[in-house]
Amino acid sequence: MSRNRNKVISLSKIKNNHRMLERLLKSKSFTVSAARVILAIVAFGGVMMVGAMAPNIFSAFGRFGKEHEFEKKFSKKKVQDSASYLKRKKLVRFVKKEGNQIVITITKDGIQRVRKFIIEDLTVEKPLQWDRKWRVVIFDIPERYRSARAALRRKLVELGFLQLQKSVFIYPYPAEDEILFIANIFGVEEYVELLTVERMLHEKGLRKFFKLS
Repeated sequence: MSRNRNKVISLSKIKNNHRMLERLLKSKSFTVSAARVILAIVAFGGVMMVGAMAPNIFSAFGRFGKEHEFEKKFSKKKVQDSASYLKRKKLVRFVKKEGNQIVITITKDGIQRVRKFIIEDLTVEKPLQWDRKWRVVIFDIPERYRSARAALRRKLVELGFLQLQKSVFIYPYPAEDEILFIANIFGVEEYVELLTVERMLHEKGLRKFFKLS
């Protein structure tokens, strides 16, 4: 499959999108607003279908198991206003269908906006106890994807990974899903490899860096 630097990845096709959306919405670092929730759900689910006058808009969240949670946090008017705001900003589009229904789909600009806040808010959940294994990320991303390569490096450092070599990073906790998710978003997953290693030659220094016993 050919790629270009400006390609927009369809978030609804990204692996583990449902689970990652759940984690994103539960993340303490995620700024939960009605607009962000709607945009994320439309991006990951592909479409959102609601009544023409939006009397059942919260039921559209049902497939994510969040219907009652959203209803507690946001009023119906807030959700409607937020959806209209996203439409005005051309981040989503409304398409009228038969049966008094409106389908909300995300635009290319909307996908770019979701990608931005996903990268900003994604974190790795640290377990209470280290399993004494190392997670090594290695990649050989072509120069034509240098912006994606640079963004991947920045995010790895932000997540707490230690850079061993230019394109080799290490971390003591499980983070495979997060790394694959980011690689999928940038469309460079075929150039990224993840290893789980039980022993490192210079492990003493690594333990000291990550403050492990």
